[in-house]
Amino acid sequence: MSAPTTPPTLSTTKTVRDFGQPDGLFRSCMNIIRHSHTKGQLLRTFFIISGVFSDKIMYAELLTQFYVTTECLDLILSESESEIASSVLNSELGKYKRFCNDYATDLEHLLGPDHLRIINSYKSEAAIKYIKTLKENNAKVELRDASLLAGIFILWGPMIIGGGAMLYPRVKKAYGELACSTFTLFIGSGREKRKREFIDFFDSVGERMEEEEFNKVVELCGEYMRMNNEMMVQVKRRPWWVKWGVGLGISLTCGAVYVYVKKKKT
Repeated sequence: MSAPTTPPTLSTTKTVRDFGQPDGLFRSCMNIIRHSHTKGQLLRTFFIISGVFSDKIMYAELLTQFYVTTECLDLILSESESEIASSVLNSELGKYKRFCNDYATDLEHLLGPDHLRIINSYKSEAAIKYIKTLKENNAKVELRDASLLAGIFILWGPMIIGGGAMLYPRVKKAYGELACSTFTLFIGSGREKRKREFIDFFDSVGERMEEEEFNKVVELCGEYMRMNNEMMVQVKRRPWWVKWGVGLGISLTCGAVYVYVKKKKT
């Protein structure tokens, strides 16, 4: 009799991918975004190095991009009468629908009473295009369900899989607990369970799909991931300290990352 083994955890991108079923929907979506995910990590590195945790306006502008697109996705989910939408809302994933409101709470805290006007001014062309694409795809019967699933995979997934738990302590240290409502659903005990629920949901839905719709979900995941990255590229704010010439070496490093990402743009 072999010795008992400790269950593996979903700790890295590769490991998380491999916890999906072979040829399942989760793993297929992870495969299609692999290159864009690498680029996204470079962009996140750029923002961390360049001061997203030292300049709250820069952080708020970045947060705005994901707030406005997630808000659009959540409205689509709320208004949909499809079986897929019901499956999401009635599953363990249903609770994540409220985290868009948590984005709004954080932005109000960061930007003050005039936050709605400021949010509108921060909305990038890439975010506007993303919202337009989500709405247009939702209006097409043949793309509606695939677009909803892809949007959830790309806009909710990173927070559930581990991004929320990773960002929380950094944001808390930089801007205080009152700026951390966005992460409420993604921290604390049960992290592995949350990841497992997300993976199992997508694989379960994928098993019931025809090949054509399955492939549409995968294709749209790739498209929406590229749009995520483009929103980050278009953030205009640079840290307050750049104008004083502080950290020239850091600024040059940020510039190198930015140029690399632009050249590798898919």
